[in-house]
Amino acid sequence: MTPLAYEMLLKRNILVIPDLLVNSGSVCSSYFEWLKNMKHVSFGRLTFKYMRESNEHLLNSVQTSIESLFNTDCHITPSDEFTARMSGASEKDFVNSGLSYTVEGTVNSVLETVKKE
Repeated sequence: MTPLAYEMLLKRNILVIPDLLVNSGSVCSSYFEWLKNMKHVSFGRLTFKYMRESNEHLLNSVQTSIESLFNTDCHITPSDEFTARMSGASEKDFVNSGLSYTVEGTVNSVLETVKKE
């Protein structure tokens, strides 16, 4: 868009949204789909074991810290929600997370640019 066109739209109070921002969601979705197709596996399979073990180490660390601090035995039992999350993210969870992260970053960049003008 030319500076003159931008000024004309601004005077008419017309919101201009950069194409990069408007199209970022579909670009991210395409990228995730491409990654999945390249490996022929879902994203959950790629990270399941690592994430489950990380969560188990986290719970064990909390339990050890509590036992050490209070000099007593204790057993940390994860909530149902935490147990469900320990089972690993679904492909939908990965796509939603990636889209959200990318769009938020793009929006923040646009807002920072607008503030400079």
